[in-house]
Amino acid sequence: MNGVLCFWVAFALLVAAAASSAQEKGCPKKTTTTKATTKLTTHLSTMHSTSHETSTHMTSHRTSTHTMPHTTSTHTMPHTTSTHTMPHTTSNHTTHTTLNHTTATVTTINQTSSHITSHTTIIPTTIPPVDPVGNYTVYNDSKVCLRANMGLKLIVKYNNTKSQQVLGSLQVPGPPRTKASGKCSDDMAILRLTFSEGFIQFTFLKDTAKSYTYLSDIQMKINHSFPQSKEMSFQAHNSKLHEFETLIGRSYQCKNLTLEVSSQVSVNVFQEQVQAFDLHDGQFGRAEHCPADQPSMAVPIIVGVILAVLIIIVIVAYLIGRRRSHGGYQSI
Repeated sequence: MNGVLCFWVAFALLVAAAASSAQEKGCPKKTTTTKATTKLTTHLSTMHSTSHETSTHMTSHRTSTHTMPHTTSTHTMPHTTSTHTMPHTTSNHTTHTTLNHTTATVTTINQTSSHITSHTTIIPTTIPPVDPVGNYTVYNDSKVCLRANMGLKLIVKYNNTKSQQVLGSLQVPGPPRTKASGKCSDDMAILRLTFSEGFIQFTFLKDTAKSYTYLSDIQMKINHSFPQSKEMSFQAHNSKLHEFETLIGRSYQCKNLTLEVSSQVSVNVFQEQVQAFDLHDGQFGRAEHCPADQPSMAVPIIVGVILAVLIIIVIVAYLIGRRRSHGGYQSI
């Protein structure tokens, strides 16, 4: 029974469908088209520029640039038309999809920073010592009339703060700290040495009758503070000297000599060679040495005496021995 009922229901549906189909053919309807469009989407990658600063000592880096090609992907879905048996329904689905991928250029810039270190070395300045032995010259017009090579040291006797008498010394510096000046005449020559503490002056005379020259006068004045000294100014003068005597045209030479200017001041002259008057072409004449530098005869005399005594002793011993040998024999 149920089967017959189902058969008739199906048959009714088929008839209704056939009637509906005949009706659509007689009365056509407008076609409605639905288009589904997918919007164009463009993805653009943002370009990133990164700058790295590398602090490197004298090192250079190359910059590499990587570029990716532009890739465009286009996906197109086919137009699809679906026809349904539902009355007057037509669906057209069209999907347009465009993908634009842009790869940006990434650039890396390496900058080189050079560090230059400057080292400054301070070299200490060393002042060379001044040689106390100076070469001093006095001119008469254009000719040398006096020349002296020597070093000077002043020896001063003074009272200290305890009223005790002590000795102080002042080294006269050599050139250029000491300046030479002076003048010459036919029978007199003056040498004046000036330095920061004062001056000292030498006067030479010529004795034409006796054909020799000598130092006749020394004058000096200094301002110097000796240890524990009550005074600073010292001066002395001696005009009754008879030193450095030599024949005219010859120089006087001495290794070390002390001259007494006064009871308070003395002058020590060392490594000295001096000549006043008659210098040929400004050069020293033959040198005459001071008594202290002359060779002593005492040593040769002593040696000779010792040798003579030895010879006498040998002779006496020989004679004694010979006499004894003759006395030992008897005649037969």
